[in-house]
Amino acid sequence: MEGSSADTSIAVTEHPQRIHTLLITTFVALLVGAMVIATGALLALRVNDMRARLLENTNIKALTIATQIAPSLEFDEPSAAQTILEYFSTDPNVRAITIENMNGDVFADFGNLQLPVNFNPEAHFAEDSDWIWVRVPVIVDNTRS
Repeated sequence: MEGSSADTSIAVTEHPQRIHTLLITTFVALLVGAMVIATGALLALRVNDMRARLLENTNIKALTIATQIAPSLEFDEPSAAQTILEYFSTDPNVRAITIENMNGDVFADFGNLQLPVNFNPEAHFAEDSDWIWVRVPVIVDNTRS
C-alpha cells in the first residue's frame, strides 16, 4: 500500500507541471502569432505608404515635365522639347517620356515607352508590378495637349 501511495503522489506532482508547461507553450505560441500578425499589418501599411509616395513623386515629375514642355509645344519647337527631355533622362527612376501633340503624334520622346496592354488612354495613371505610367495633360494657352 505504501508503494501505491508513492505512485499517486508522483502522478499528482507531474500533472501540475504538465499544465504549467502547456500554459507557457500556449502563451508563447499566442504571443508569436500576435507578433506575426502585427508585423504583417505594419509591413502592409508601409508598402501602401511607399506606393502612395512613389505615385505622388511620379505625378510631380510628370507635372514638372508638362510645365517645362508647354512653351515648346506652344511654339512648335520639338528640338527644345527634346533637350528638356534629355535632362530627365539622367534620372534613374524615369525610364521613358513621350510628349504627344493635340493630334496624338509624338512631339518629343526618349526611352522605350511600352504602355501596359490594359492601359486606358483616359486614365491618369496605370501600374503593374514593375512600372508606373502617369499621363498628364500639357496646358498651352488654356488648351490641353
